[in-house]
Amino acid sequence: VVALQEVWIKSDYDRLRQELSASFPFSHYYRSGIIGSGLVVFSRHPISRVAFHRYALGGSPGRIWHGDWYAGKGIALAQVEVSPGCI
Repeated sequence: VVALQEVWIKSDYDRLRQELSASFPFSHYYRSGIIGSGLVVFSRHPISRVAFHRYALGGSPGRIWHGDWYAGKGIALAQVEVSPGCI
């Protein structure tokens, strides 16, 4: 499992997904806020469930230099199904 942060642009995720698909065929992009959460996960095993909890405090839209509000930052969770004897 590979978890990344700071992947803000969906096209960047799409490119990563394409480049990593042979080794990590399963992935999830966590959408949140206006520009996205910046969080993605790639896995060799199926991802059965995902969840995202957006932080309540995240800057102000009036303060553009506080980009956290636009990003919709939070915590991402993923449940990965691993076959017995695989680890």
